Amino acid sequence: MYKKPVVMRFDSLHEGVYAYSGEEYEAPFVAEEPVEIRASYKLVQTNAWDGNKQYDFIFTNESSEKVESVTVTVRCNGTVTSIGGNVSGTIHGDTAEVMFNNYGNGIEANTTVGPVYVAVTGEGDFSLE
Repeated sequence: MYKKPVVMRFDSLHEGVYAYSGEEYEAPFVAEEPVEIRASYKLVQTNAWDGNKQYDFIFTNESSEKVESVTVTVRCNGTVTSIGGNVSGTIHGDTAEVMFNNYGNGIEANTTVGPVYVAVTGEGDFSLE
């Protein structure tokens, strides 16, 4: 008896579509456990002038797997109005979240990356720690 070929697409195959006759293949479902992202940082102020400060940040991915980015929480002293440079910063009063994605390359497990340029603006006497 003739069976019409069945065309199937497998997400794990990236070179094309394959056809075959016979029984259907049923891939077992394997749930991925979420990776706990742990990160730390060090920072050094490298420059300052009216309303501006520059820092070098060193980020460490303390996770057991590569991650797309790390986010750390820093303390804001005084009035910090923006955080930028080679990071994304979101200010929440006297703390801020600083996210770094290693220029779109992610960060390998247990790896340190830096120094990373960070520009901070503010009013009066301000700083990050």
